Amino acid sequence: MFVTSLIRSRTGILYLNLWLFFSIWTASAAPTVTATAAVVYDPLSQQCIYNKNMDLPMYPASTVKLLTAMIALDRWSLSKKIKIPRSVEKICPYKLYLKKNDVYSLEEMLNALLIRSANDVAHTLAINYAGSERRFAVIMNKKAWSIGARHSYFTNPHGLPNSKQLVTARDMALLVEYTMRYPAITKIMGKRFYQFHKKHNTKSVELITRNRLLLDHFKPVVLGKTGYTNKAGRCFAGYIDDPAHPMIIVIFQSKNRWGDVRKLAVWANQFYHSCIQRNKKLLGKTPVSLLQEKLFSLGFYYGKVDNLFGRQTEAAVLRFQNKQGLKVNGILNNISLDLLGLN
Repeated sequence: MFVTSLIRSRTGILYLNLWLFFSIWTASAAPTVTATAAVVYDPLSQQCIYNKNMDLPMYPASTVKLLTAMIALDRWSLSKKIKIPRSVEKICPYKLYLKKNDVYSLEEMLNALLIRSANDVAHTLAINYAGSERRFAVIMNKKAWSIGARHSYFTNPHGLPNSKQLVTARDMALLVEYTMRYPAITKIMGKRFYQFHKKHNTKSVELITRNRLLLDHFKPVVLGKTGYTNKAGRCFAGYIDDPAHPMIIVIFQSKNRWGDVRKLAVWANQFYHSCIQRNKKLLGKTPVSLLQEKLFSLGFYYGKVDNLFGRQTEAAVLRFQNKQGLKVNGILNNISLDLLGLN
């Protein structure tokens, strides 16, 4: 049911560049970012509220490790013992230089994979799971397809350069949304540090997250996975850690990764509040309950008709605009109100 709704929503998302209101009084443009491709995806309305080349195939770098982690957890428990294969020695950095035949738990592996982005860990998981990276990539593509990420192609579990491994920002946003179903992944992404105990070594290795916003205690809290190669540039795939209303942020090939993510996070975190305040003013004396009834009759509003303009009502406005082929900015302009018969 969940997957079906994702796939349905994916085909209905418009290509859009939005002008949004930061307050009831002043209008500000959506932020400009240095990334070649970027998207902010709202899981509540299932709409992309920010888009810059979101369907352009891009090199994803280590953001693919989110998919690798999900696949591992689909089969194994965190206590599963994982043996390091001989082939791990050929994997390019960044890596932990794990020794063949050593054994670690899946929990240890996932912490190293997601906190410090160890390529030898990603390779190890693929070999233990499928026998080869090539066979593991087949599973990656099947998993991505089932989630709704159907305009991307995966060739390896770590994101090291491969000309055929291309992912769109919109597809990655759907994968990020799906990772939120895995408590083990979200818990690990919330860690700033992790003590990794190497076999045959009396001292542990402190792994420090590559998420600079987490280290800086940035608000709103943004969790996710970084990525970098020369071709991919600086990448990030994650979400605002708000249980009530997370917003998903993906950027590919950024010249200023943390500047871009900061801008989008602040903007996205205020999006609903700004739209709701603006729409209350635009409705004037028109009862919110009447708007809710109209949207409910058209199949866009899923909540109670309670005369309160909240997030469910705003999400319905976004769905309505998308379906009508309007500018999906969440604002009830005259065109939207006319179509709803409220002008």
